[in-house]
Amino acid sequence: MPFREDFELWGVDFSGEMLKQAQRFSAKFQFEANLVMADAVSLPFGDETFDWAVAVATYHHVKGKTERETALQELKRVLKPGGEAFLTVWNWGQPRFWLRYKEN
Repeated sequence: MPFREDFELWGVDFSGEMLKQAQRFSAKFQFEANLVMADAVSLPFGDETFDWAVAVATYHHVKGKTERETALQELKRVLKPGGEAFLTVWNWGQPRFWLRYKEN
């Protein structure tokens, strides 16, 4: 098992296909993951549930400033006091994406 014995992993995505990929990944590497289909603006967890949260390539999929702010408030809501979040957000304006725009 790649995690501590008392570690509980939850995964959330609004895409059923991404959840299927996560299930295959967890089976391949032999760890248990509780996977839930949900939207970032309405997480199906109680207040102050998690010690940690990781959101990779998530918030650029949330449309509109108000919705993104709501999604971030939801993340804050489900974190315990003193909980920490690690976020990555893609910037389509980065030079590495310029060629893709030109090709399309």
